[in-house]
Amino acid sequence: MQLKKVIIAPDSFKGNLTAKQATDIIAEEVTTAFPDCEVVKMPIADGGEGSIDAILSAIGGELHTEHVQSPDDRKIEAAYGISGSGVAIVEMAQSSGITKQIGLHPMTSTTSGFGQLILAALDKGAREFILCIGGSATTDGGCGMAAALGVRFYNAIGDTFIPCGETLCNIVRIDTSGIDKRIGESSFTVMCDVDNPLYGTRGAAHIYGPQKGADPTQVLKLDEGLHHLGTILSEYFGKDPQSGKEFADIPGTGAAGGLGTGCIVFLGAKLMSGIDAILEL
Repeated sequence: MQLKKVIIAPDSFKGNLTAKQATDIIAEEVTTAFPDCEVVKMPIADGGEGSIDAILSAIGGELHTEHVQSPDDRKIEAAYGISGSGVAIVEMAQSSGITKQIGLHPMTSTTSGFGQLILAALDKGAREFILCIGGSATTDGGCGMAAALGVRFYNAIGDTFIPCGETLCNIVRIDTSGIDKRIGESSFTVMCDVDNPLYGTRGAAHIYGPQKGADPTQVLKLDEGLHHLGTILSEYFGKDPQSGKEFADIPGTGAAGGLGTGCIVFLGAKLMSGIDAILEL
């Protein structure tokens, strides 16, 4: 048999191979076996690891790097993309992903690095963003991201702090007056691959907390924190203006440990299916 054309379109192999690496390996083997075969490389993703590579391979652009805070509070190098038309592609797996930490830290991991990548892309002039939020290490409701962008969170004694999973219940006041003004000049589309709500038995903590290292007691604590966050957000911001729903009830707000919620509330983002968007590109 002589193959005439092969389309190679794998997703990533989490923690082992990126989609691009897998594509290149398969392409090399196909070419070895069938030297005259046309090979089309098309790495795909669903909003998780490898989304930047998949999107840039479809629409073109350049990779940039920035030193940001890891989920476990170290300095790491993370990549983001900017397309030829100036659209920024920011992948949370690069900065706040489960593979970007030493060990598992379900109660204290933060999305601060993701916010720092957004700032870096803003500094490059980007005002249109595709945010890819799969593969997270975090359950902080996107509060770390928001804090990196200038949002301030206060506890009961009036001190500011950056909430993480174990301290979400300590939020009593939110001040968005200091958020980077360029956020209001920008548009954000969030690619996610789940439709879970923020909290509850199908929420971020119960469904995804265990794979991030949370034991049953910690899952309950995380879910309590996300429930509290949802209540506070409703008090301060009302309902989602796009859907008219409570933020916590919107499908996908439980994505990435509640980062979907944070993106809607603090960035005015729209959620869409990651795999549908990638395949369309």
